Order: sequence, then structure tokens, then C-alpha cells
Amino acid sequence: MSGWREVGPSAALSLCAGAEPGINVSLYIDTSCLFKLLWQELETSRTEEIVSSEPTVLVSSLARLEMTVQIHERRMGGALTKSAVVCLLGQMQRLFASEPFEFRTCPAGLVELAEKQIRHLEKGSYCRTMDRLHLAAAIELGARRLLTNDDAQARAARSAGLQVLMPR
Repeated sequence: MSGWREVGPSAALSLCAGAEPGINVSLYIDTSCLFKLLWQELETSRTEEIVSSEPTVLVSSLARLEMTVQIHERRMGGALTKSAVVCLLGQMQRLFASEPFEFRTCPAGLVELAEKQIRHLEKGSYCRTMDRLHLAAAIELGARRLLTNDDAQARAARSAGLQVLMPR
């Protein structure tokens, strides 16, 4: 595997101060786990371990947008300097361009796909709007597994027929 570890959380922070194994089915990574690859958090090591064992990890344009918003949100909250934001955004782009990541643009009808999912909700399969959009993206982009750190999204994903990996 080339490249992605060089832009992982340890490198990002130092440079920007301020299913089952063996199954070759695409894994969609949600923002809750993607962020752990740029920002050191409790589940970072486990997230890195899961990602490094995958041949392909799908990253959507929705995830890129949400990551960008979260990075800027930390700037607005005073947790990051402007130069740290620029650096982290660069790290994010390099991460998405490295193996095993495969960047994909979300389909035009993503909102309608998410709406269709909620018309047939099973009890206990509720999740927030952005999480629902990620599920629609994962399914539409051909993923059969989801890497998330969000319990509600994990329940909703299982209800939609996705296998779920969680880094905890």
C-alpha cells in the first residue's frame, strides 16, 4: 500500500500544528471514520488498521464536503489556525488520492435515493440526514460494507442490507 499512511493523523497533526477479513467487497468510509485519519482520536489506530487491510475504500464527494465543513468549523471555533486549515485540506486531498482510497462523485439523485430509504423505515433504523445521505451514496456507489463510528447510522445501514464495521 502506498502513500496514505504518510498523510495519516500523526503526520497531519505534526505538519499542521494548530466485515470480515479477506472479503473483497468495496467498503464505504463515513466521515465519522475518515476524520480519524486526519485528526488523532480514540479510534484512530483501529480505523487505520481496518483501512490498511482493505483493497478498496470508497470516499464520496459527500464525505469530502462534510470533511471540509468540519475542518472549517474547527477554524471558526478557534481550534485551528488558517494555515492549519489549508494544510489539513491538502492532507485530505492527498489522502483521497492515495491507495486504497477511491474517490467517487455522488449520483445526481442522491437526495431522492435517501428519501426512498425513509419511506420504508423499519423500527430502529432512524439516522440523521447526513448519515442517511451517506447510506444512499454507499449503496448507489456499489458498496456492500460501511465503516462508521455512529451507532444510529450502523443500525440504519444494517437495516438497508449493508455489513457494518466499527472501529471500537
